[in-house]
Order: sequence, then C-alpha cells, then structure tokens
Amino acid sequence: MLAKNLNRDDVRVLSVDEVNLRKGQPSTACSVFIDAETHRGLVIVQGSS
Repeated sequence: MLAKNLNRDDVRVLSVDEVNLRKGQPSTACSVFIDAETHRGLVIVQGSS
C-alpha cells in the first residue's frame, strides 16, 4: 500500500493485525494497519512485532 496513507488525519479508529502470507513461514509475516470504520487497508508492513 502507498506510504501516503501514513499521513492521514481522517482515520479515527485504527486496527492492527498480523498475518502470514504463507502458512508456517515466519519470514512472510506482515503487520496490517486498517481503518476500522471504513474497513480500508492503509499500510502493510513486512515483518511483525
């Protein structure tokens, strides 16, 4: 997703989820940031916390 989505001021509720793009392979882990009101994905970051 585009980096410009990081500089938004219209997102009131942020949701964060962690997913693996390939089952059982930790190297494919990603963190996904979602606008919880619109259910629109904002940013996908490779790696998880």
